[in-house]
Amino acid sequence: MKALAADDPRVIGEYRLHAQLGQGGMGRVYLGLSPAGRAVAVKVVHPELARDEEFLRRFRQEVASARAVSGMYTAAVVAAGLDQSPPWLATAFVPGPPLDQMVTRHGPLPEPALWPLLAGLVEALQAIHVCGVVHRDLKPANVLLAADGPRVIDFGIARATDGTAVTATGIVFGTPGYMSPEQAEAKPAGPASDVFALGGVAAYAATGCEPFGTGTAASVLYRVVYAEPDLNGVPPRLRELIGACLAKDPAGRPALPTLAAAIASGTHDTGPSALSFWPRSVASLIGAYQASLDTQLSAGAGTIGTDSSIGLVPAVTEHPPTALTPPAAGVATSPAAAQAAAPAAAGVAAAAPGQMTYPVSQGYPATQGYLSPQGYPSPQGYGGPQGNAGLQPRGGYLPGGAGYPQPIPAAWHPPAQRPALPASIRRAVRFMYAAAIIALLNGFRALADTSTYGGYVPQRLFGQVHVVTRSTALTEVTIGFVIQVALWIALARACKDGKNWARITGTVFFGILTIGLLTGIRSSASGPGLVLAVLGWLAGLGAAVLLWRRPSSAFFTAAKGGR
Repeated sequence: MKALAADDPRVIGEYRLHAQLGQGGMGRVYLGLSPAGRAVAVKVVHPELARDEEFLRRFRQEVASARAVSGMYTAAVVAAGLDQSPPWLATAFVPGPPLDQMVTRHGPLPEPALWPLLAGLVEALQAIHVCGVVHRDLKPANVLLAADGPRVIDFGIARATDGTAVTATGIVFGTPGYMSPEQAEAKPAGPASDVFALGGVAAYAATGCEPFGTGTAASVLYRVVYAEPDLNGVPPRLRELIGACLAKDPAGRPALPTLAAAIASGTHDTGPSALSFWPRSVASLIGAYQASLDTQLSAGAGTIGTDSSIGLVPAVTEHPPTALTPPAAGVATSPAAAQAAAPAAAGVAAAAPGQMTYPVSQGYPATQGYLSPQGYPSPQGYGGPQGNAGLQPRGGYLPGGAGYPQPIPAAWHPPAQRPALPASIRRAVRFMYAAAIIALLNGFRALADTSTYGGYVPQRLFGQVHVVTRSTALTEVTIGFVIQVALWIALARACKDGKNWARITGTVFFGILTIGLLTGIRSSASGPGLVLAVLGWLAGLGAAVLLWRRPSSAFFTAAKGGR
């Protein structure tokens, strides 16, 4: 939050503006007060978007739908100026920190806070979907933590930007780490897309890390489509639930009522109490945030808007995250840590020389917010000069001069970065290892059979029977199965490394196995040898099919481009 600049409006509709909350891909956001003193967040559309007729048409439709949404865990639309220049939208102001800033400052939420967070988000999405609205940009910055539960903001208006000419100007929408695979591939996004984003938000809250990692928009989108999420650190009881939300296939994700029932069964001993929605550690941080916000708004009321250099919030410096869960009893702390904790115990937060201090509640700093890219807090979840740092092209768009939107090539990945191993490659490698084991067993079986003969061994080659010495037969059998085992293992490793020649060689080798199997069947071969040959052929078939599936092809092409 910062004071109004010289070019900021002072009044929008009936709302008098008091401060700038931030700005995102769609517009600039202000804190406004109604004549009766009701606080609202007023989003004013960017001039570039306001000149796009297709955007304005969609914007009116989506705002009309969003105004029908009402739910305890949503920040409702309270007013809009759709035909004004520029258009604007006002939603209820939520005096609570965004989830991303809470996690950045204090670390992952404890499990007793994750269950009610998830339950509140499910209820919010149900209220949104029942009105025929799909959020399409659910992310930690769009989840505000109020004292009585989470609030979802910015729902229902993201689709207004789809297909508009203004996307070619460089303004981008969407957040790669929380976009569903169908959004990343520029396919229609329905309620199941919000369920996918819900899983990503919950994983971030539980671990402090985005489930598909960080990096360029295209690299993250590639992992969203082809890689499995990283759920290490998610509490065991939540891991399966969140993993189901992050299924690649929209049909494989649980419906919201199913999620609500599963969450209800898991919150009997961790959910909110009758008196407090959040556990004490989280509630104290939210309470301190609100107290600081109220104090600073009151102190800045007389100067806001008269001097753009005067901000509502004193400068703060980044500190290591303060864990929401206190250390276990008996854990020793260093003298430096004890010294840093001393000011908090006395009722103020430690500050560098020249900085202001903050009141604390139960040892946690009561800062107004956390630094955004501009260097000021953004309590409503809106980021820096180019929008929130997480905002990226909707539908999976690549950076560069080709303009937007441009669907991400399925095979693209950043230079010198090996793409994540898709599930099809992992399964193909397993088939290859299985084929190697089968070849080894078949070799031992052939050696045993050969050893039972006398000095000469009959062999069938292309329908003709030949007789060779036993030593020659043993040598041929040994060399044959060693080559097969070694080749399958080498191909498996090369495929994991993204070597396209391994895919081609494996397919040719499977063709040779097919010819050998057909020859054995025509010569009326039977017994354990034929059974093992059929099993080896089936393993080779599975590997060959999986190696030529679309995710595998994209992986090989991407790996080639990264070298």
